Amino acid sequence: CRACVVPAAVSNITSSITNGSGSGAIFYESANPKWSGLKGALENNKEGQEWTRTEFKSYKVDTITLYDLCCQQSAPDHIDYCALDCQGCEYEILSTFFEENQVMMDAAGMKSPTGSGGDVSLVISNKVFHIDFFSIEVSSDKIYAKVRDLLKRHHYEETVNPYLSVIPSSKGDGSDAATSKKYF
Repeated sequence: CRACVVPAAVSNITSSITNGSGSGAIFYESANPKWSGLKGALENNKEGQEWTRTEFKSYKVDTITLYDLCCQQSAPDHIDYCALDCQGCEYEILSTFFEENQVMMDAAGMKSPTGSGGDVSLVISNKVFHIDFFSIEVSSDKIYAKVRDLLKRHHYEETVNPYLSVIPSSKGDGSDAATSKKYF
């Protein structure tokens, strides 16, 4: 029953969500979280090269796709809300999710019972998740445009958060922060 409240299960996930499970990645940690992230995302998506002018600690991290994470954690087929704030990897994560999150059908050549007519049956070989709403933190216009176009291709519409006028900015001075949230 969708009206029932399901208690949240808390799991300690030690993998970074990316566009490839098990491939591993280098994570750069900076004293300024704005400049922290996966090496590939920082190199490909940060406008300007400010991130290269800061001290980093680097770590090798395990990786997992959003689809594999949903499967691993036994997520329900229907997910009401998904928030992403992943320092420049949003497009890669979502595009891989949409690629993997499709009904896969295998035609199995099976003889049908006598008199039923057909010889082929379809077997669904994977789980498909439906996410109603995404809240996505984007750090640049370049990433925003790619994410917006991807989500539109998958029948999501951008919407405005009706509570933005009462949510204080992260800077506390009423000005926009360097990142902005987008809602689909």
